[in-house]
Amino acid sequence: MRVAAAALVFGAAACTSTGTPSPALLDQAPLAAMAVGGDYRRLAECSFARLHVAGPGLTKADLPASRMSILTARSGSVRYWELTFRAAGENRSDVTLTSVQTIWGPDTVGPRDVIPVVRECAAGASS
Repeated sequence: MRVAAAALVFGAAACTSTGTPSPALLDQAPLAAMAVGGDYRRLAECSFARLHVAGPGLTKADLPASRMSILTARSGSVRYWELTFRAAGENRSDVTLTSVQTIWGPDTVGPRDVIPVVRECAAGASS
């Protein structure tokens, strides 16, 4: 009986008032997506260098087979945001910033300075 009551409570908490499933905790919530000029590898490297100076906990993963690079801000095992750079053609890249979804919504405080850095790197790549 207690198990059934607990299942009912958790099942109801997973839905919004419209009855649709709510985003799972710690899912990625997209904050920004844009297409910019420049090679994805150079943009990722430039962004990594500029953001890494601002604070520790930034990692960079290059995935050449997928033609993408991912920057991740984390503290220990907690991931705060990811910045994904994908090749979108000759000297063009798609950039997506995602943040961890929490019970209060996506974390928008930490990544607020990320997109301006990417834009600066893209401006430098096109000049």
